[in-house]
This record gives sequence, C-alpha cells and structure tokens, in this order.
Amino acid sequence: MNILLISEYYPPDQVGASTRVSILIKELIKYHKVTLITGSPHYPKPKKPDLNFLNPIKIYQKQNFKIIKIWIPEIKMDSTLGRLFNYYYFTFFFILGLPYVSEKPDFIWGTSPNVFCGFTAKIARFFLGGIPIVNIDDIWPEGAIDFGFLTSKFSRCLAEALANASLNRIKIITTISESISKYYRRKYQIPEIYMIPVGIEKQRLSKLIHLKSNFKKKEINFPKNEIILMYSGKLGRGYDFEIMIHAFKILQEDDDSAIKLII
Repeated sequence: MNILLISEYYPPDQVGASTRVSILIKELIKYHKVTLITGSPHYPKPKKPDLNFLNPIKIYQKQNFKIIKIWIPEIKMDSTLGRLFNYYYFTFFFILGLPYVSEKPDFIWGTSPNVFCGFTAKIARFFLGGIPIVNIDDIWPEGAIDFGFLTSKFSRCLAEALANASLNRIKIITTISESISKYYRRKYQIPEIYMIPVGIEKQRLSKLIHLKSNFKKKEINFPKNEIILMYSGKLGRGYDFEIMIHAFKILQEDDDSAIKLII
C-alpha cells in the first residue's frame, strides 16, 4: 500500500507533531511504502538551513520511505501572525512536492499543521487521487479560544468557518485520545474515527527502563510519610504541568505530610 503523509513538522523540529509523525512513519514503513512532504528549515530555528529560496526542494530516498522537503521562509513563530504565515505558506506551497510523488497514493494523510491538514489532504487528492485522512492532535478552534488566542467575535467565527471547511467531505480522521474522538464524532458526524494514542518509541522506552533500574539501585531514603509528585513533560500551556501545580498546592493546604515535587 502507498501512503502519502503531509506534515509541516518532522524531526529535527522540536514540537509534538514532529515526534508523533516520526513514530507513525517508523511503524508504517514496516508494511507500506511511505512518502512524506514536509517543511524546512526546521522549528524553532536551524543552525544550518538545508534549503533556501534558490534551492526550495530536496528529496531523500530510503527503502520504503521518501522525504520531500519544501522550503519555508524563516519567520519567527513566537507570534500569532508568524505562525499563521508559516501555516498558510506550507498549506499552499506543499503542492511543489506533489510532482515528486512517484506512485499514486492509496491514502493521503494530513497530519500538521493541525487545522490546515484537511486542506492539504484534499488538495493532494485532487491532483493524485487517493483517500484523504485528517489527523487531529488538538481540538480547534475551541482550544485556541480557551487559551485566549481568539478574543474577538470575528476571529472566532472565522476560525470556526476554517475548521468546518477543512473537515468538509472528510470521511476518515485519526485522533490522539478517546475524548477528542467523541467530540469530533458528535460535532462533525465523521463516519470513521480511529484513535492512535501518543506513544514512546521502543528505543527511548528501553532507555527510561534502564534509568529507572539504575535509580532503584541507589540508596535513597525518603520519609515514609512523604508524598512525592513527579512530572515529566513540557513546561507549557495546554499540558498537565499546571494541573500538577494545582494538585501540589491543594495537598500542601490539606495534608500535614511532607510533599516533594520532582520535575
């Protein structure tokens, strides 16, 4: 089976979407032929950009895996306008990579940027054929509204219209959690929804197990009445670190035991 993946992010990009698509590809190439159209230079900023305006496309070929990189102008993404520019640019100019897709895809899987990947999957289907699939990592635009990124009524209406247009005529989506699956099934009545949980590569997992075994060997004596909260993840908005802080404060107020927070 031939699968075309369209993702603005791919390692060494330092975002969650990059890690998820990398793990996905490592599993897919075991059984299928995979082509990836992705962007470059990489986020947040490359030391040595491998593409530029005069050299906008680069192709890497492995056994069952082809990478087609498309140049994206270096715009800072620490602002809403910067992010939108990058999203729109990749959404329109990824088509430069379509002529380099050597075989007609059976499935076209748009994975990032989140709300725009419905457009990229449908555009690629128009030129190449195949069944479009859209990946959903975050609920949009509700997530952006909750975090205060979309404050005006106009921006909210525009974002909602964009989300509806992106998923229009899409019959298959993938999500990263059961709650997102239920939400999109209820809101958009999409017939086929498959959950692909966020995972950890076996290589990294084995390293964590090794570190854990070494940690156990060390003699660390914690008081028996001490409560320990441990957090491993991104220290950013939209993640569980804030919940951990709230739990830590509640335990401090309601429990006489000693409490430690390990990050």
